[in-house]
Amino acid sequence: MMERKLEDLIDIPLLQELQEKLNRINPFPSAVIDIEGKILTAVAWQDICTKFHRKHPECEKECIKSDQFIFQHVKDASPAVTYQCPHGLIDCAIPIIIGDEHLGNFFTGQFFLEKPDPAFFRKQAKRFGFNEEAYLEAVEKVPVWSREKLDYFLEFVGSFINVISELNLRTIREIDIRKALRISEERHRTIIKTALDGFWITDREGKILEVNETYCRLSGFTEEELVGMKVTDLEDFESKEITAVHIDKIIEKGEDRFVTRHKRKNGSSFDVEVSVKYQDAGADIFVVFLRDVTEQKLQDEEREETSRLITLLNTPGDIRERISKITGSLQKWIGCEAVGIRLQEGNDFPYYETRGFLQSFVVKEKYLCAHNKTGEVIKDASGNPVLECMCGNIICSRFNPSLPFFTEHGSFWTNSTTKLLASTSEKDRQARTRNRCHGEGYESVALIPLRNGNQTFGLLQFNDKRPDRFSLMLIQKLERVADTLAIALSQHFAEETLRESERRFRQLFDASPDGIVFIDSAGIIKQANLAQSRLYGFNSPAEMLGMPAINLVAPSSREKASKIMKNRPAGEDVPPVDYELIRANTTTFYGETVATLLRDDKGAVTGYICVTRDITDRRQAALDLIKAKEKAEESDRLKTAFIQNMSHEIRTPMNAIMGFSDLLAGSFDNRVKLEKFSRIINQRSADLLDIINDILDVAKIESGQLPVNIEKCNINQLFSELNSFFNELQKRIGKEHLNMSLHILCDQPVIEIDTDPVKLRQVFINLISNALKFTENGWVEGGCKTDVNGQLVFYVADSGIGIPPDKKDVIFDRFSQLKQQKNNTIGGTGLGLSIVRGLVKLLGGDIWLESEVDKGTTFYFTVSGQPEMIREEMPPNVSENTVPYNIKNKRVLIVEDDLYNAEYLKEVLSDLNIQIIYTRFGKEAIRMAEVNKPDVILMDIHLPDINGFEATKVIKQKNPGLIVIAQTAFATLDDRQKAKIAGCSDYISKPLKRETILNMIGRFC
Repeated sequence: MMERKLEDLIDIPLLQELQEKLNRINPFPSAVIDIEGKILTAVAWQDICTKFHRKHPECEKECIKSDQFIFQHVKDASPAVTYQCPHGLIDCAIPIIIGDEHLGNFFTGQFFLEKPDPAFFRKQAKRFGFNEEAYLEAVEKVPVWSREKLDYFLEFVGSFINVISELNLRTIREIDIRKALRISEERHRTIIKTALDGFWITDREGKILEVNETYCRLSGFTEEELVGMKVTDLEDFESKEITAVHIDKIIEKGEDRFVTRHKRKNGSSFDVEVSVKYQDAGADIFVVFLRDVTEQKLQDEEREETSRLITLLNTPGDIRERISKITGSLQKWIGCEAVGIRLQEGNDFPYYETRGFLQSFVVKEKYLCAHNKTGEVIKDASGNPVLECMCGNIICSRFNPSLPFFTEHGSFWTNSTTKLLASTSEKDRQARTRNRCHGEGYESVALIPLRNGNQTFGLLQFNDKRPDRFSLMLIQKLERVADTLAIALSQHFAEETLRESERRFRQLFDASPDGIVFIDSAGIIKQANLAQSRLYGFNSPAEMLGMPAINLVAPSSREKASKIMKNRPAGEDVPPVDYELIRANTTTFYGETVATLLRDDKGAVTGYICVTRDITDRRQAALDLIKAKEKAEESDRLKTAFIQNMSHEIRTPMNAIMGFSDLLAGSFDNRVKLEKFSRIINQRSADLLDIINDILDVAKIESGQLPVNIEKCNINQLFSELNSFFNELQKRIGKEHLNMSLHILCDQPVIEIDTDPVKLRQVFINLISNALKFTENGWVEGGCKTDVNGQLVFYVADSGIGIPPDKKDVIFDRFSQLKQQKNNTIGGTGLGLSIVRGLVKLLGGDIWLESEVDKGTTFYFTVSGQPEMIREEMPPNVSENTVPYNIKNKRVLIVEDDLYNAEYLKEVLSDLNIQIIYTRFGKEAIRMAEVNKPDVILMDIHLPDINGFEATKVIKQKNPGLIVIAQTAFATLDDRQKAKIAGCSDYISKPLKRETILNMIGRFC
């Protein structure tokens, strides 16, 4: 119980005044004494007591007894306790009880109930040594009351004390209430001032009347600064107009609860939840509690953003488009100018998606791998690629958490790259960093790793050119979001990888050209692809499901298959094996099958994957390869024979040429021998030239460098030339007895066709020469006729040895030759028919044959172009040596790079009184043609500086009428056409005959 004192409850001066007034009306002593004996008020105390009894120690003892009695019995007084002291005086006491607490006593007394006995008091004076006269005078002053008066007085005093008690009780209660209220107010004020929430009391106009310490800390203002400010001074979300309307609504409703944003003293802001009540019972105030919900709001935003990112990631669609939306969401949430996501790609971590970065920046910073001057990736001592830039440091966990710009989580952040770089050394700035973010003007940079467990597979990058965009709390929030996103991305990419793997497997499974089946341990087909069903002739893979796999093996291979599976080493796959397999329609084919074991998690075999490939064609190809090998060996044998034959064919005429050339000098005076030897040398030279021409023709045809020159070709004239040619040939080879003829078996006697006359002539020459070679007796015939479709068909037939059926497909091959009886090969290079086939194909036609051994052969061939019938007379067949010529006194320029050939030409012309000019250079020939004005130029084609064709063009430009005759050793079928295009008057090929040279010059002179 709270300890109270009487003096704290009564107005002592007022009570003293009342007692004195009461004593003047009816004198009597009285006093108020507290429970501890302290006299608070006192009136009219008698001298007998104050000056005598209580002054003497022995006498005072009697007084104390009186006091003790009264104190011991005062609680039980009703209304007072009365006691007569040993000195004869009456003392009374009335307890002062306020409530249930005895706080003091009201004393009265020091009077007699009957007249005092003077004798008794004289004795007392003597006993205690008092001055008798003064003592008795004091006795006389003591009032004498009757008992009735005492009772009446005590009743009055009791009532008076009750009034005082009631008044003091109310005072006590008021004091207790005020004290309790003060304590309560102090307690509430303490609670309010120390509460975690802010507290305001504002007036109706929104002016702050009272504020607690918490809000001061939240806002950064002092209490003195806040008191007197208005709500609108702190509001950072609502305008003044909206706040005024809001206050009116709160007054109308009586209360409200909402979230807004307040400004701090430093200019920043924070989110606050406001709970406000309006009190209008005479106060007309607002009681406002304010809670900082910035962290809560950030947590809510963080949860919402994390949920949004996961939702975006799991939305169906293109993954790059989804991650693009994620970067956009992060950019909007954080409010950064630029956001990027790097993801691992091999050894590098390129940007996967960016928002807000310039394209030039993305191009320069896309890859992190460092490269040397040759473009190779730089690697560290462990062989790992070096990742540049601060991004590379974060990805490689190269960070020091003791530095302020790194976090324990391994992130990097700065609100001023300028200050950061200024605080580091040049060496630190260049250590695996490019500092391009700072170079682009980005002051605020944050790099947050994307990490799943111990694996870092990328990072989030936030850049802003404005400083102070980040706080540690925000970075930690981004780290939490990044961790959640990393887990989701890892799971997504793992699922994507799995789905992609399954998709690729399904694509490979479905698109595989080989048959694939899954067979369980019992040998039953559980799954098959489309190629498998097609391979075995089923309509779909479903038809194969559930059937025993052994049913796909033909009976001839089932024992082989059983043995292989039975003898297979435990736990090993079955290597490729060839089987005869059976289709659904019971036809068979050959297939190669590979079986791979399927196992469960415990390693037990659950079945097989069998891959089958149709090798029927391969087996046939193998057989064909054997045949090709045999053919190649035959070809090789033929090549060897060809080389041997070519050696023989070349050396034989060369032997005659060289031998008889040696004999010429010794037979100079024997004209008969000279003519004979010269004839043999010329003949064998012609034979050697034919061999060389064949080889050159084959080389030209096979290299694709033989051009086709289409022009009008008169077949009648061609056959006339061929008749003349072969009449001479028959004489030369000793086969004049054979009947040789050419016929045009068409409706019209004269025919023209658009083709290459030179090549058509060559085909006939080769075929007829071949026929003459293989025909000993009988006839050789050639010609042309039209078939039922109007196509002109040429033919060459003979009554020779014929061609065996097994040789009909090979005689057009190079080096292929037929053998006569007695195993002797007919002379020749073996290239004639190969050349014929090549020329016919160049002319757009086909060639085929009909033959019977010992009865003869007929070759048929066509060329492109429709025949045209014309009517004209055949020109007379003029022999090469019948051209008259008169070339004396002419000037001839010989252009020849070979000195021996030049000497030969000079010798040929030396006895004709011809002026000869000579040079071996093309450019010199151009100059000499202009200066010396020759009549004829014999122009070699192959020259040391420029070729003869180029020289001729220049010469003909300056002197179009000048005669230029080309003469060259490049004797191919298209050389005449080249000479004509260059402007040459005509063309002769080496070796040059004297009569040919003179006739050619004579034709133009």
